[in-house]
Amino acid sequence: MKIFTNILDTDLPSGAQSETISLSFDERKRGRLKITTDNGNDAGIQIERGQVLRHGTVLTNDDCDYLTVLASNEKVSTAKIEDATLF
Repeated sequence: MKIFTNILDTDLPSGAQSETISLSFDERKRGRLKITTDNGNDAGIQIERGQVLRHGTVLTNDDCDYLTVLASNEKVSTAKIEDATLF
């Protein structure tokens, strides 16, 4: 099982292959996560707590494997009110 521990600060190196994973916002803000990539491979994410993985973030490990994080579609609620003090 591959463990991804680093956030890549630059673009994906030319010619490098990257697996993908689609995660919800709640999953993207966790520091430790056991996942199955979109290709069906078991993997893990272990990054410093307090970081939120954004859509398109690339993670890497010591073996120079790459994982691109995608934001999954989620339902969103919108609330509106005329008087903000009632909200």
